Amino acid sequence: MLSVNSSLFDPLGLVLSITIKGKIILSQLWKLGVAWDQQVPCDIMTSWNKFHQDLIGIEDIGFDRCTVYTDSSAILVAFCDASNVAYGIVEYLYQHDDAKLLYAKVRVAPAVAVSEFL
Repeated sequence: MLSVNSSLFDPLGLVLSITIKGKIILSQLWKLGVAWDQQVPCDIMTSWNKFHQDLIGIEDIGFDRCTVYTDSSAILVAFCDASNVAYGIVEYLYQHDDAKLLYAKVRVAPAVAVSEFL
C-alpha cells in the first residue's frame, strides 16, 4: 500500500480527488496501530480495493494547461475546505465564462488534534 501511494506523482494536484483516498487509508491504518506484517482489517481492505480500481484510469485524465489570456481581466480565485479527515485548497484562473485549474493541494488531517490558539 505504501509503495503504491509513494509512486503517485502529482505536483500540481490535478488528481488529488483520487490520490487523497490512498493517503487517508494509510492514516487509518496508522491510527489503528496495524504493523507492516499484520493483516489489514476487512473494511479498510475494501476501501483500498476501490481506491486501486479508481487508479486504473488515472493516466487517461487530461487537463488544458494553457492559461494565456489576452487582457488583464483574469481573476485568481482560491477555495479552501477542511474536515476531520483532510484539508485542502484549489486555485483557478477565471476570465468571463472560462475557468482554468491552476493548482491544488490537499493534506490528511493530523492524527493528533492541534490545540487552539491562546
